[in-house]
Amino acid sequence: MRGLVDRVDVATGPDGTTVTLSTPARRDVLVSAFGDDSTPAARGVPEDLSTETRGDVLAVTGPIDTGTVERFRHRVLEVARGGARKLTVDLDGASVFSSSAVQAVHELRRDLPGLRLHAAGMSVAGRVLALTGLDDLLDDT
Repeated sequence: MRGLVDRVDVATGPDGTTVTLSTPARRDVLVSAFGDDSTPAARGVPEDLSTETRGDVLAVTGPIDTGTVERFRHRVLEVARGGARKLTVDLDGASVFSSSAVQAVHELRRDLPGLRLHAAGMSVAGRVLALTGLDDLLDDT
């Protein structure tokens, strides 16, 4: 047990033994799509994913969800030339960063060792990256 968690408390008493395991909420999360391929568009939020390449930066605008994640993944791999080129993906313009986007980033991290991400701390993607432990991919700028 101690190898899997941060803290183990064992309390033995007249009614039995209580074991309490404590671990941080922040961890790598691998998830799969739930099955709903549509995300309702919010008022004023772009309904489709678009990308723009500026040197070694790929800027993403719009939702990264089950309906757009494959285009996102394909575009990142294309611009990074399958890992031959270092790439920073700017996620500040992402209006949705769903569980399928988290899964895609986990897979891209494996396939593209030089991958870096840019997302402001309070942006949609920045908050999700921090919650899922992927903020170690964030660049320092």
